[in-house]
Amino acid sequence: TLDRAIAGRSWDGEIAEIVIYNQALSDTDRQLVENYLNQKWFMSQVSTDPSLIVNLKLDDGTGLLAQDSAGTSHGQLQHMGEDAWVEGRKGPSALSFDGVDDQVYCGSNVELAGKSFSVMLWARHERTFEDNFIVGHGEPGIKNKGLHMGFRSDERFTFDFWHNTLNSDRAYTDTDWHY
Repeated sequence: TLDRAIAGRSWDGEIAEIVIYNQALSDTDRQLVENYLNQKWFMSQVSTDPSLIVNLKLDDGTGLLAQDSAGTSHGQLQHMGEDAWVEGRKGPSALSFDGVDDQVYCGSNVELAGKSFSVMLWARHERTFEDNFIVGHGEPGIKNKGLHMGFRSDERFTFDFWHNTLNSDRAYTDTDWHY
């Protein structure tokens, strides 16, 4: 992600899984995925869905590659070593990010521009009251060309396309796991 090259835009925390679809999900489909994530982490409806473009279960536990069960975008751990694999929220492993330059790079074949899409994940942030972004995609700094999502310094969760922003009404001041 190009967003990671900007100072202060790195994730300091842990991520248990990331699921990305190339379409907006219906409420029913979203509930299926939510149930899947809550039950950790295998439900055939998710893994066989043709709109699923990335599913980093992050249950590898070792190595410098996060396997993509959708099979299209295995994530290469960058600036991270074997010690980045830690105990997950409810499963065998998650990835711990240092908040400086750690990232999982999935390549350029995750195309979201100009399309509806859905992103679901479990994450826990360790730094509070500062910008702490989980996902970055596209061209940073250009309105509607780059996506970043995570926690703002006021602890609200944000889904932002550079000046086209959706922030949660609620602030999350804890360091618990959130979906």
